[in-house]
Amino acid sequence: MAYKHIFISGNVTSEKYRAQSKIGSGPRIPTRDRASQSQKLLQEFELIWQQKEEIKVARTANQISTKEGTYIQFTSAANHDLITKSLEDFRNNIRLLNVKEIPLDGTQVQVRATVYVLMEKKDCLLIKLIPTAQKTIQL
Repeated sequence: MAYKHIFISGNVTSEKYRAQSKIGSGPRIPTRDRASQSQKLLQEFELIWQQKEEIKVARTANQISTKEGTYIQFTSAANHDLITKSLEDFRNNIRLLNVKEIPLDGTQVQVRATVYVLMEKKDCLLIKLIPTAQKTIQL
């Protein structure tokens, strides 16, 4: 079976097109007081591990198997980026599982990252959170 090709002649116009450049535009990060933000993260981190320990004790008492770690979600402010580069640490088995954009309404979007941390490696993630108050993140 032979196919005929379609050739259109005399109907050509050129249009100017330019792709939007994202080179040079840095991530959109909200301006915050680094010390209070770091303190808030540390408090939430401790609360997560306290809840995890309570669940583990309850499950162990009922002879139900427990996981060796926990999943933690980090969420950006609306229409701002989330720096995910520092969330993963292969040497300490801290894994960045997924990053996705969550639409809030027609114009706003949040970025959400899920990290898996082993129980014995929780201090490694904590060590990453502590310097946040003192330094500026390199992008």
